[in-house]
Amino acid sequence: MKRMMTICAIALATTLSVWAQDIPQNTSNQQIERRQNNDKRAERLLSTLELDKEQKKAFKEINKDYAAETKKLKQEYSDDKAALRSKVKKLNTTRDAKIEKLLSKEQFEKYTQMVQKRKEKQRGEKKNRKEK
Repeated sequence: MKRMMTICAIALATTLSVWAQDIPQNTSNQQIERRQNNDKRAERLLSTLELDKEQKKAFKEINKDYAAETKKLKQEYSDDKAALRSKVKKLNTTRDAKIEKLLSKEQFEKYTQMVQKRKEKQRGEKKNRKEK
């Protein structure tokens, strides 16, 4: 009887440890995939807006600074979601003002429409996740 219980305990422990090892690998793959999707989206955005070389360089720099600042804010306000949301909203406004100065009126209108479509798509995906 003791022997049987010991075998069952070992089997259970082995199964749980093997199952738990899959989690970090999936997360890492998701991060890589997300980064690749962001790069593709950025390239599509730049080509759709038909930016010249200097505009592309400045646009990338604005977004690089935005990403760094967002990362910093997420670390700083990790325990206060409301404050984080407020700070990121202000940061978005600042970024959009810089982009508006950089782009022509037509380019900025295209940019605004593309951002709005992406927001709507994200809201739809978020809503679908909540329903599941």
